Amino acid sequence: MFFILIQYFLLNNTIDVFIGYANYAPVIQQNSQLTIIDTPNHILPTIKYSIALLNPTNIMAKLFIYFVQNKQAQECLLKYGFS
Repeated sequence: MFFILIQYFLLNNTIDVFIGYANYAPVIQQNSQLTIIDTPNHILPTIKYSIALLNPTNIMAKLFIYFVQNKQAQECLLKYGFS
C-alpha cells in the first residue's frame, strides 16, 4: 500500500514532507509521530479527472462509466474527498 511506504519514508528521515490525497489521512493519523496539515484553499490545485472508453463493445466498461456518473457514485466520490 502506497501510504505505508510514505509513512516509512517520513519516519526514517528519507523525506520531510509529503503532499497527498485526503483519503490517506485516516490511516496516517493512526500514527502519533505524523501530523496532517490541511492545505490552504488558496493554493489547492484544481485536478480534473477523465474517463475514456477505448472499446465501445466492452459492456462492463460501459456499465462502469454509467455507474461513475450516477448519483450514488458521485456521493461516494464526495465522501472520499473528490469534488
